[in-house]
Amino acid sequence: MGDHAGNHHYRGEIEIPAAAWSMVPGTDVALLRLSQFSANATDDIQEAAKAAKAAGADAMILDIRNNPGGLLEQAINVSSQFLKSGNVLQEEDAHGNRRNSKCAAAVPPPIFRWWC
Repeated sequence: MGDHAGNHHYRGEIEIPAAAWSMVPGTDVALLRLSQFSANATDDIQEAAKAAKAAGADAMILDIRNNPGGLLEQAINVSSQFLKSGNVLQEEDAHGNRRNSKCAAAVPPPIFRWWC
Protein backbone atom coordinates (compact mmCIF):
# COMPACT_ATOMS: atom_id res chain seq x y z
CA MET A 1 0.00 0.00 0.00
CA GLY A 2 1.15 3.56 0.54
CA ASP A 3 4.27 4.70 2.29
CA HIS A 4 3.45 6.00 5.79
CA ALA A 5 6.90 7.41 6.48
CA GLY A 6 6.66 10.67 8.38
CA ASN A 7 3.19 9.95 9.75
CA HIS A 8 3.23 9.74 13.52
CA HIS A 9 0.29 8.64 15.61
CA TYR A 10 0.22 9.19 19.33
CA ARG A 11 -2.08 7.63 21.85
CA GLY A 12 -2.99 9.43 25.00
CA GLU A 13 -5.64 9.58 27.63
CA ILE A 14 -8.50 11.97 27.21
CA GLU A 15 -9.94 12.89 30.58
CA ILE A 16 -13.61 13.77 30.50
CA PRO A 17 -15.03 15.19 33.72
CA ALA A 18 -17.88 13.19 35.23
CA ALA A 19 -19.74 16.40 36.08
CA ALA A 20 -20.79 19.39 34.03
CA TRP A 21 -23.05 22.29 34.88
CA SER A 22 -25.03 25.13 33.35
CA MET A 23 -27.49 27.71 34.57
CA VAL A 24 -31.18 27.07 33.95
CA PRO A 25 -32.10 29.91 31.56
CA GLY A 26 -33.79 32.85 33.23
CA THR A 27 -33.05 31.63 36.79
CA ASP A 28 -30.36 31.53 39.43
CA VAL A 29 -30.53 27.73 39.45
CA ALA A 30 -27.56 25.60 38.44
CA LEU A 31 -28.14 22.28 36.71
CA LEU A 32 -25.37 19.82 37.58
CA ARG A 33 -25.18 16.69 35.46
CA LEU A 34 -23.27 13.64 36.64
CA SER A 35 -22.56 11.30 33.73
CA GLN A 36 -21.07 8.44 35.76
CA PHE A 37 -19.66 7.53 39.15
CA SER A 38 -16.07 7.41 37.90
CA ALA A 39 -12.93 7.62 40.03
CA ASN A 40 -13.06 11.44 40.07
CA ALA A 41 -16.84 11.90 40.38
CA THR A 42 -16.75 13.39 43.89
CA ASP A 43 -14.03 15.89 43.00
CA ASP A 44 -15.75 16.74 39.71
CA ILE A 45 -19.13 17.38 41.35
CA GLN A 46 -17.48 19.54 44.04
CA GLU A 47 -15.68 21.61 41.37
CA ALA A 48 -18.90 22.01 39.36
CA ALA A 49 -20.83 23.10 42.45
CA LYS A 50 -18.14 25.63 43.43
CA ALA A 51 -18.10 27.06 39.90
CA ALA A 52 -21.89 27.32 39.82
CA LYS A 53 -21.98 29.05 43.19
CA ALA A 54 -19.25 31.47 42.08
CA ALA A 55 -21.30 32.24 38.96
CA GLY A 56 -24.24 33.32 41.13
CA ALA A 57 -26.33 30.18 41.47
CA ASP A 58 -28.64 30.26 44.50
CA ALA A 59 -29.95 26.71 44.07
CA MET A 60 -28.95 23.52 42.36
CA ILE A 61 -30.52 20.55 40.61
CA LEU A 62 -28.45 17.36 40.48
CA ASP A 63 -29.28 15.32 37.38
CA ILE A 64 -28.11 11.70 37.41
CA ARG A 65 -30.49 10.47 34.72
CA ASN A 66 -28.88 8.16 32.15
CA ASN A 67 -25.98 7.57 34.53
CA PRO A 68 -24.79 4.01 33.83
CA GLY A 69 -23.35 3.63 37.33
CA GLY A 70 -19.72 3.11 38.17
CA LEU A 71 -17.74 2.89 41.35
CA LEU A 72 -19.78 2.12 44.47
CA GLU A 73 -17.49 4.21 46.69
CA GLN A 74 -17.99 7.23 44.44
CA ALA A 75 -21.78 6.81 44.48
CA ILE A 76 -21.67 6.89 48.29
CA ASN A 77 -19.26 9.85 48.39
CA VAL A 78 -21.24 11.90 45.86
CA SER A 79 -24.51 11.25 47.71
CA SER A 80 -22.81 12.22 50.97
CA GLN A 81 -22.06 15.65 49.49
CA PHE A 82 -25.76 16.48 49.74
CA LEU A 83 -27.14 14.50 52.68
CA LYS A 84 -26.45 15.06 56.37
CA SER A 85 -27.17 11.53 57.58
CA GLY A 86 -28.89 8.24 56.88
CA ASN A 87 -28.64 5.65 54.17
CA VAL A 88 -27.40 6.80 50.79
CA LEU A 89 -27.36 3.44 49.07
CA GLN A 90 -28.92 0.01 49.41
CA GLU A 91 -27.48 -3.07 47.74
CA GLU A 92 -29.42 -6.29 47.24
CA ASP A 93 -27.85 -9.57 46.14
CA ALA A 94 -29.47 -12.38 44.16
CA HIS A 95 -30.71 -13.99 47.39
CA GLY A 96 -32.51 -10.86 48.56
CA ASN A 97 -29.92 -9.97 51.19
CA ARG A 98 -29.68 -6.22 51.62
CA ARG A 99 -26.83 -4.05 52.79
CA ASN A 100 -27.17 -0.35 53.53
CA SER A 101 -24.41 2.22 53.14
CA LYS A 102 -24.60 5.34 55.27
CA CYS A 103 -23.36 8.85 54.54
CA ALA A 104 -19.62 9.32 54.51
CA ALA A 105 -18.11 10.97 57.60
CA ALA A 106 -18.14 14.68 56.61
CA VAL A 107 -20.89 16.46 58.55
CA PRO A 108 -22.19 18.83 57.42
CA PRO A 109 -21.62 17.60 53.88
CA PRO A 110 -19.27 19.85 51.86
CA ILE A 111 -21.69 20.95 49.15
CA PHE A 112 -24.58 21.23 51.60
CA ARG A 113 -22.38 23.50 53.76
CA TRP A 114 -21.55 25.81 50.84
CA TRP A 115 -25.17 26.29 49.86
CA CYS A 116 -26.74 26.85 53.28
